[in-house]
Amino acid sequence: MWDVLSQPEAQWTLLVVLGFPLLTVVLIELVRRFADAGSVVRRPLRALQNIVLPAGVVWIIVHQLAHLPPDGLTVKIVDTVVGILLLHAVFTILQSLLIAFSETVTET
Repeated sequence: MWDVLSQPEAQWTLLVVLGFPLLTVVLIELVRRFADAGSVVRRPLRALQNIVLPAGVVWIIVHQLAHLPPDGLTVKIVDTVVGILLLHAVFTILQSLLIAFSETVTET
C-alpha cells in the first residue's frame, strides 16, 4: 500500500483528487466570509477559485498524469490557455489591489 504512494503519479493523483476539492471548499468559504460587495478581498479570491485553481489542475493533469509529449500540440494549447488564464487572474488581482489602494488614499 505505501509503495504505491511513493510513486510520483500517485502523489500527483492524490493532490488533484484531494487537494482540488479541499482548496475549492476553503476558497468558497472565504468568499462567503467576505460576501459584502465592498470587500476588496472578494474579487481576488474569486479569481483564485474560478481561474487559477482549475487551470492549475488542468496543467497538472496534462503535464504530470497524462504523460503527453512536451512538444505535442495538446500540451502547447493547454500551456497557452493556462498562461492566458493566469495573466487574467493576475490582472484581476492587481486591479482589485489598485482600486483598494486608491480608495484608501482618497479617504485620507
